[in-house]
Amino acid sequence: MTGSQPEIVQVSEPVRTSSGWQPLTVGAGPVTAHLVNGVFGDPLLEVKFKSRRERLLFDLGDAAMLSRRVLHTVTDVFLTHAHFDHICGFLHFLRARMTGEYPPCRIYGPPHTADHIGNLIDGIAWDRIEDAGPEFHVADVSTDFITWSLLKAGHPAKRLEPQPRSDDVVCQHPEYQVQCVELDHGIPVLAYALNYSPEIHIDRARLDALELAPGDWITDLKRLLREGDIQALVELPNGEREMVAALRDALVTVLPGKRLVYATDFADTPQNRARLRSLAAEADLFFCEATFCAADLIQANDTRHLTARACAEIALAARVARLVPFHFSKRYTDRVGAVYAELSEALASVEQA
Repeated sequence: MTGSQPEIVQVSEPVRTSSGWQPLTVGAGPVTAHLVNGVFGDPLLEVKFKSRRERLLFDLGDAAMLSRRVLHTVTDVFLTHAHFDHICGFLHFLRARMTGEYPPCRIYGPPHTADHIGNLIDGIAWDRIEDAGPEFHVADVSTDFITWSLLKAGHPAKRLEPQPRSDDVVCQHPEYQVQCVELDHGIPVLAYALNYSPEIHIDRARLDALELAPGDWITDLKRLLREGDIQALVELPNGEREMVAALRDALVTVLPGKRLVYATDFADTPQNRARLRSLAAEADLFFCEATFCAADLIQANDTRHLTARACAEIALAARVARLVPFHFSKRYTDRVGAVYAELSEALASVEQA
């Protein structure tokens, strides 16, 4: 096998405070990815876009570290599965959504996710909230179908007709899309890929040279470029109208889009490896569990989790640029260096093989 090794993003030493594990933050182009509970705590990845206020969450473990202000900006939640440490933060999230009027939040997960979320909502008496309860649109994602359920606190659930899936995309936005594949953890789990559109940069020096002031017209220009409408006309601050194609050539630098992949809680099987390798191919940032060291292989197999070596092999096969291993077993809290050492050794040995 040939190819360069991915860079391992690691913590120097895990720190646990009264409020939780030390978080880990990684930047990637137009987004910042924040492992809220670090590499040892409950899985919860917050993705923040630099150009927009909205946030995405991948998994929903202990969410106490996230403020209500942050949770108010979440538009979509992508759950891998409903084991306790991946969904227990929903009640904190639910409470945050009770303090104002917000559009429905979309939640994605494997089959029966709507039942799990619905049961958590129904476990609360909503007699005083009337019609002001939070609302969630939940997608049960199976191999062939997506089934949406409309859940509103204090109201019966509404399940819509299943929609056939034509590809791996489950969420489409003008600036990004999210794909998923199903993996095996004894129960179905989903791994996700966030693909964000190429970055459109306006050269300020060229802007000044043309004596054009920044304004809403730049937002219009970027939108039209993303839509591919290069023949459209944009009204400039000086009152003139110019074609998108000409403004692009004069002012714009386009950087390639980025790809973030999030995968945790799955067995080390050939099928899981093949599916995840395809999903994570050429990813800029790969969040992947490395729960056990090789010395605990029996425990890894029994619980259907990865070893650090398996994590490294998948990352190398997928040719990812940066690997963020996480979801470490707490048995390594006093020797986290051993996990990273095994990852590094595995990358080197596989590459040389």
